[in-house]
Amino acid sequence: MADVANIQSPQFLTKIRHPKPHPNRQDILEGGFKPLRKAYSEPVRNLMDTAPNSKSSFLKLWAAKDSWSPLQKKGSFGHGSYKSKLESKKHESEEMNRNFTPAVAVIDPFSSGAILAAEVVKRGYHCVRILAEKNSPVANLVAADSGCQFDATIQHDNEDQDQENAIANTLKQLAALPWCVVAILPGAETGVTLADSLSTLHSNGTTRSNPIDLSPARRNKYVMGETIRKAGVRAVKQTIASTWSEAQAFLTEWNPDPYKVIVKPNQSAGSDDVFLCTSEAEVKKGFDKINGAINGLGIVNEGVLLQEFLEGTEYVIDSVSRDGVHKVTAIWQYDKREVNNQFNVYFGMKLIPDASDMTNQVGSCEERSDGLGM
Repeated sequence: MADVANIQSPQFLTKIRHPKPHPNRQDILEGGFKPLRKAYSEPVRNLMDTAPNSKSSFLKLWAAKDSWSPLQKKGSFGHGSYKSKLESKKHESEEMNRNFTPAVAVIDPFSSGAILAAEVVKRGYHCVRILAEKNSPVANLVAADSGCQFDATIQHDNEDQDQENAIANTLKQLAALPWCVVAILPGAETGVTLADSLSTLHSNGTTRSNPIDLSPARRNKYVMGETIRKAGVRAVKQTIASTWSEAQAFLTEWNPDPYKVIVKPNQSAGSDDVFLCTSEAEVKKGFDKINGAINGLGIVNEGVLLQEFLEGTEYVIDSVSRDGVHKVTAIWQYDKREVNNQFNVYFGMKLIPDASDMTNQVGSCEERSDGLGM
């Protein structure tokens, strides 16, 4: 420690006033550290360029100037560049929030689709409900006890004659949501084709979707059967008839033996108006009841589907597909019997615990999934 005498010496004071430069100063500069500089203030130009005795001219010029301009230093809070950076940071924060808590849109989350929507919420996603049709009667099928709270609801305009424009408007509403929509799923049969259309176009085609060209085959029963037949998979004998003469011509050419013909709507669900007919008269009765009527999904039946009756035990296979890979989640055996002149009354269903003996059924299911582009 220096004593008082040394501190007061001229040599010591000289060292304080004129310190030696840091030996590694250049290294500091090269490392990115810069000396602090005074912020630049833009002067008020031409402020004094008036006649010496012209006080009124000076006051007019001062009034025309922004009196705060000299105080607005570059980089200060009032400067435009800082405001733009602040807005940019705010935008980045909003985008981060959109991506941090994404959303899943479920179209027509009715019946079992309500369970799908509830599972979306359970997994931590925002759930957006999209209604495919205005005043749809299937809205009454939503499970009241599903416990799902939707974060937003979008009504698609199915009544717009220009459906390309209607789909574009629905996509705009999706884009305006405060969350990033990462998936668009159908919750019921009525949402299948709209889900394909929206997911194909959403986010410039980056959202996972099924092939749009096969969308009708995943909803229209007749097109579905013909599509898998074209893919080389065994399919049921069938036709779609919009007039009785067309149906009668099909029956004459087919001449089923034994006479068992299934008559049903082409785009419905839940065994809605499905008849097993054992005579042409019964087929005619079923045809007249179905054709032109509004089915259980609120859709007008444009034509009637006629199919051969398949004898044997009925199995239902639950599976999920992604990029052509199919995973079977459950196999059910249905117990249907004839009661009160209705051939397909459910008596029960049994979950198959061991699928080792169901390889043929599983293989058939996967072939059909491939044929439908799933």
